Amino acid sequence: MTHILIVDDSQQMRMLMRLMLEKAGYILHVASNAKEALALLDQRTPDLIITDLMMPEIDGFQFCRMVRQRPETISTPILLRSYRVMDELAVKEAYAAGANDVMHLLVQQTEFLKRVRALLDGDSGSVKPLRR
Repeated sequence: MTHILIVDDSQQMRMLMRLMLEKAGYILHVASNAKEALALLDQRTPDLIITDLMMPEIDGFQFCRMVRQRPETISTPILLRSYRVMDELAVKEAYAAGANDVMHLLVQQTEFLKRVRALLDGDSGSVKPLRR
């Protein structure tokens, strides 16, 4: 079974992603902030991490850096999502922080699931991130 960790401070976004991903057959672990997510990572290494960029205390960039510092998650794919349209500098910062893909939160379900599958298959290069 494929385990995915969702990190988002918006309850509505967590519920929406949960519905889409559980319907697609994934097992989900959910955190409302980066500190909760780090505690979950102490218990289990997921196959994929999906995180929001804009979160209180520890943002998505910082969270990616923290994930990459852990030996057990150094190669775990990370999908960084954001409400805001990210300019080229922000996208570069996301990749430098350790994200494997970057996308806007408000994309169609099929595109979102396509990106998730590509990252899980280790083929993030086949799906071009937004504004890379």
